[in-house]
Amino acid sequence: MPAGQKLKEYAGVAAVVAISPLILIYVGTHKMSRLYDTYTSDEPHNKAIRQERRNRRRNSLSHSDAQDSEFPKESSTARFGFSSWARKPDLNRQLQSRIFSLPAEIRLQIYEEVMIVEPLVHIDSDIRIAKCRDAQCLPRLTYKSQADGFTEEQIALARNHLPCLEGTNYIYRSPYENIWDDSATKKTREDGRNKHGIIALLQSCRRIYTETKPLLYTKNTFITTLDTPFLTFTKSLPQPHLTLIRNLVLFLPSNPDYDPGYKVSMGYSWTPTMRVLSQMPNLHRCLLHVHTGLDMRDHTSDKYKMQDLLSGLKKLPSKDIFVVDWVYDSDVERRINSWGTTVVKELDDKDPFASWMEVFRPAERKKAVQEEERERAARRQRKIAKRDTVDDHLTVPKHKVGRIR
Repeated sequence: MPAGQKLKEYAGVAAVVAISPLILIYVGTHKMSRLYDTYTSDEPHNKAIRQERRNRRRNSLSHSDAQDSEFPKESSTARFGFSSWARKPDLNRQLQSRIFSLPAEIRLQIYEEVMIVEPLVHIDSDIRIAKCRDAQCLPRLTYKSQADGFTEEQIALARNHLPCLEGTNYIYRSPYENIWDDSATKKTREDGRNKHGIIALLQSCRRIYTETKPLLYTKNTFITTLDTPFLTFTKSLPQPHLTLIRNLVLFLPSNPDYDPGYKVSMGYSWTPTMRVLSQMPNLHRCLLHVHTGLDMRDHTSDKYKMQDLLSGLKKLPSKDIFVVDWVYDSDVERRINSWGTTVVKELDDKDPFASWMEVFRPAERKKAVQEEERERAARRQRKIAKRDTVDDHLTVPKHKVGRIR
């Protein structure tokens, strides 16, 4: 081989060796840049990739539970509500841990103290558990009381918690913004979002996740607003988790939010909510607070909203579990009051709206409530006037102040 040809070959090899690190650096930088954009960019494509990965992670966590039916139930923890970890060969039993060395009954009691939030679990659109602004109210609405329905005290309790819900859905739409939206309330709500430890416990390990997951969904009563927070919350849950929910309280404000992807008629459509409720076969109780002015004239949003609601609930397989509380803002008491409640199972299946009009008589009820409100306002005015009169009599004139010993 001529010397010139060898020199060319050596020069080519040297050039490849010299350029290869630069090529690797370029490719690595490009890959890292794309990976960084995938995890941090707000582009719709990257958001979709991140959501798909989260969904795969959730499905992998619930996949082992879905296979439980393929094995005979031999674990002693099954009767205490735990998923049977003994049948899963890939699940580390972690017997070196003190908590897993305890009997199943003791672990269940510990989990209940942590996982059961009383009186209600407040969910916002960020899928966070927000802290209730009045956590001391009694009686408490939990799985322990009236498993087959809601009592009047429980409905009133849930109604008092409506101002706790996310401000973008009700608080800033209330005519009494200074009542509901105070700095202490917002600070309490933010503290609840940041300091609640339920989700951290679920993320600690797979065995705790498997054992505590049923408690979170079956023993708590969730309260949220329609429709964006509710739809966001339910879309974030895998279907096996969604079917575990037993107790639910929903609030429809006068001007609800909605996702742009859903068709909305007369300011709101019940279709997305009904679709989700139909996928919750184990739901035992559902209370709906609907903000309305009881305007039953033709072509009014209240009338269409109620017609669609009652007819939609009657079409659901679990139609007998729903109670509707019709609420409004009280000008006198400066809080949320109720026109009355409706038990859906008592309405006619063929024409629920007509039977509701006949039994509830909204026009007469609205007139009676307004008369009561006016009388209450008059009594308050008389009380204020009387108090001012007494204060005037007790006030000492300025020219006599110096004579008093």
